[in-house]
Amino acid sequence: MGTINYSWYDTPSLKEGQKPYHVRVSNVITMEFEEVCKELEKTSIPTEADVRAVVEGLSHLLARRLSSGMSVHLEGLGYFSVGITAPTFSDPSEINARQIKVRTVDFRPEKKLIEEIAQETSFRKSTACERSVTLNDKSVRRLLRDFLEIHDCISAMEFRFLMNQTRATAYRRLRELCKGPRPVLIKMGGAHSSVYKAGPELSVE
Repeated sequence: MGTINYSWYDTPSLKEGQKPYHVRVSNVITMEFEEVCKELEKTSIPTEADVRAVVEGLSHLLARRLSSGMSVHLEGLGYFSVGITAPTFSDPSEINARQIKVRTVDFRPEKKLIEEIAQETSFRKSTACERSVTLNDKSVRRLLRDFLEIHDCISAMEFRFLMNQTRATAYRRLRELCKGPRPVLIKMGGAHSSVYKAGPELSVE
């Protein structure tokens, strides 16, 4: 188990007289790529047939070094470091190590990698639904009635594309449609294999 050194920093506050404090990793030491290669060499053989073992070894190495507050440099890729978080404090003396948690693993790509990606990249407009179409309750019921006249039930994915909704909006709308003593839809099946059939309220205009 490693130990991460932390310090605090303040940020400007919109409210006069308040200065919130936050935590961050302190005195970060970088593990350079040469040292990464030497350490991986001790636990795996980096051949084409052993890629899975190399990746697994790299994962364990990152966990060990990042848990000690270090950053790890992979040449050609970038720098990995740990991000930490804690409740916002109005007084630095209130900060307690037990309240600090690992938030994420931060990655800062090398400039060369970004340049190579930019050279190889072109863009086109996506046909996927990224913004939900606003439908009123009457329109939703009409679309559901038409669909369920042909099909016995509707899946969450079918509902999503039928209504042209994002994933989050579709699931939220499905939960709303299943509520109440006379729901529009009735959920059937398990958490990962759910389908929905017409409820008693669906036929009500």
